[in-house]
Amino acid sequence: MRFLPVCATFVAGPLTLLFLVAPVAAQGLPPGGARPSGPPVGAIPPSGAAAGPSAPAAAAGTSVAVIDVAYIFKNHARFNQSMNDMKRDIEAFDAHMQEESKKLQKKQEEMTSFGPSSPQFKKLDEELAKMKSDFQIAVQS
Repeated sequence: MRFLPVCATFVAGPLTLLFLVAPVAAQGLPPGGARPSGPPVGAIPPSGAAAGPSAPAAAAGTSVAVIDVAYIFKNHARFNQSMNDMKRDIEAFDAHMQEESKKLQKKQEEMTSFGPSSPQFKKLDEELAKMKSDFQIAVQS
């Protein structure tokens, strides 16, 4: 099942970028990262304080970025290709398991034609037990 790690990577990457950029954008830091002196951008001065030179800074808003993650995944070629590959793998595995299930049913029907004490019955019973265990291992893995 390759789906889980791939999907987690495609979700975690853009979200990590969002969480790394959002705090910096919200603080209003310049590209160099140095903090300007004075109150933070968008800070409301305490009551009774004079609105001096920091008044224009208080009027500046906080930048917020909104990302449409569904749109990104819908239009991401590599992600869609990976999803299609996984779907094909799952469908092929399902078809193989259905074939194996039919073979098991056929063996069981074959066993009913022999008596429980016959050597053919015992041979088919052993084959059926091995096939069932192989089938269960394949399904669980």
